Amino acid sequence: MFWQAADGTGAAESLTTGDRQAWPLAITPDGKRLIFHEGEAPSGGVDAVDLPGGVRPTSLNRTYADATLSPDGRWLAYQSNESGADQIYVRPFPNVNDGHWQVSADGGHHPAWSRSSRELFYFSGTAFVAVPVQTTPSFVAGTATKLFDGPYFPGLPPVHGYDVAPDGRFLMIKVPERQASAPQSIIVVLNWIEELKARVPAK
Repeated sequence: MFWQAADGTGAAESLTTGDRQAWPLAITPDGKRLIFHEGEAPSGGVDAVDLPGGVRPTSLNRTYADATLSPDGRWLAYQSNESGADQIYVRPFPNVNDGHWQVSADGGHHPAWSRSSRELFYFSGTAFVAVPVQTTPSFVAGTATKLFDGPYFPGLPPVHGYDVAPDGRFLMIKVPERQASAPQSIIVVLNWIEELKARVPAK
């Protein structure tokens, strides 16, 4: 994984070493740390590396399949199967071992924060849900509410297929609907092997 100035100037700097795959997930609000997934998706884990040029990542956890940092930089929401099924959890950041809360109850994947850091969004099956959260004096998750149903492409861990715009709108990838009706005709080709032999003689 590398980083480079957006205008293309300067040489690209390596952020990781070795041959393990890496995907950038989030940058802290102060721009000093990058959170990324390392390893073969959907397994592997989530690490953090200092910017610029930090080639010695700090492991956050080895069970995360996907992770996203709250806009205020204080909370890390992630998808994990640590309970035996994919669920959404939250930990404080950067001290991820100081707390641990399960947010989803009926399965969850691909979490995203609201710009206020007061709501968490994620997919539960094909439903897209929202959960209000309280972060002071301690973290408390409210009840999930379904916002709408698919068909939308959530992404493949650890890559998101949607995002939350600054004005609160959701930017989604819509899955094309299946063909509504059956084709009106069908063509059947008989004796195609003989025709193939005639067109492509055996040597």
